Amino acid sequence: MIIHLLTCLALTAVTLSVFSWYVLSEERTS
Repeated sequence: MIIHLLTCLALTAVTLSVFSWYVLSEERTS
């Protein structure tokens, strides 16, 4: 159960990191 929770948290963190990086690079190019 704890492993499942950690996996969900890890996926959420990675998704947010990729999303924020994408937004920053989009703003930088425009």
